[in-house]
Amino acid sequence: KFIIKKTKGKYLKKINTSKLTVLDWLDIIQTNPSMISICDLNIFLFGDCYYLTKLASISNDKKIYELIKQNKNKISGLGWEKLLILDFKKYSPICNWAALKNGQLKKIKSIYPDAFLI
Repeated sequence: KFIIKKTKGKYLKKINTSKLTVLDWLDIIQTNPSMISICDLNIFLFGDCYYLTKLASISNDKKIYELIKQNKNKISGLGWEKLLILDFKKYSPICNWAALKNGQLKKIKSIYPDAFLI
């Protein structure tokens, strides 16, 4: 991870990137956003996709949005809360609203009160 970050991928062909963890990739992409192109984004789909929502907060890549859309039912209430706070307009149309708990909804409504007016 350190070599990739410092050299901006110069020695990438000599490094086994499959050994990098989700946290390694989050750190690398945050430091050098262009590295998202060589990352296997499927590693962000394990469990409740929490790290996918973290990735969305550091990169606006279209592939991330598509992965969120395809895996929306795997994302937890906490993940949706973070995504909606990050960009309500972008994520509300694909949100799995059933995953959100009352406290999370109240928090989102307090930040975007006009979005819930009917």
